[in-house]
Amino acid sequence: MNLTLKDLIGYFRLDISVFGTSFGAVAYLLVSPPGFRLLPVLSSCFFLTAFTYSLNRLFDREEDRANDNTETTLTDSNVGPFLTFVCLVLGILSAYYISFPALSIAAFGAFLGGTYSFFRLKRFFLLKNLYTTSGLSLLVLLGFAGAGEFGQGALFYATFILFLFLASIVSDMRDYYGDKITNLRTLPVRIGLKKTRKVISGAFAAQGLALSVVGAYPYHILSAFALVISGAVYMGRYRIAHKLSGLCFLFLAVLLFFSKAYPGIL
Repeated sequence: MNLTLKDLIGYFRLDISVFGTSFGAVAYLLVSPPGFRLLPVLSSCFFLTAFTYSLNRLFDREEDRANDNTETTLTDSNVGPFLTFVCLVLGILSAYYISFPALSIAAFGAFLGGTYSFFRLKRFFLLKNLYTTSGLSLLVLLGFAGAGEFGQGALFYATFILFLFLASIVSDMRDYYGDKITNLRTLPVRIGLKKTRKVISGAFAAQGLALSVVGAYPYHILSAFALVISGAVYMGRYRIAHKLSGLCFLFLAVLLFFSKAYPGIL
């Protein structure tokens, strides 16, 4: 088998894995300056996200083809499952290095990812969205565990959960036609793409306006992204809106890193 970089990128959904890593990074940097403990947080978040999405690749081949997702030969070989297992081990070991609470969070996240794919829970109405939001929100808790501080991040955690839940429905809007063909009961399939577009666009706009009232850094940045995503959803640019929901936290992670590592720059 000739393994290519394109195969690896597609199999692990590299963009999503990087975005997942940024979730933990933002949480860590919100409550702590950059330090050595940030490295195992990044490692654990990346490998656990790669584990979850590559495992899902193995179970959702039909839906991926219907939705025109990146094809990869790894789903049809023994190498794919082996690499998925390696990601699980590396993610758990990285969390073990952080702390016991981090290990518990990582193990629970791996459990959620495994049950989601194995039992194909995306077939059930809104369960996919709840599972996706719950699983990825654990990456935020991993970031707080790495920093050794949970109490200061309550507002961000609540903001993140709502933001990510809405983004998961944007993903369903992007995959509307493929999901309809494969009889998945997503919100857009149930109530129609037009109604869902109005609801999600309005929800993002409402969250953006609410965060603008908070005003404190970094919530005004999240507010700006939420309003832009609202506009993209309303115009039917679902792929762009979905990418922006991940890029938002990647941008915020980079900004927090440099603002805390080099306070004189920003």
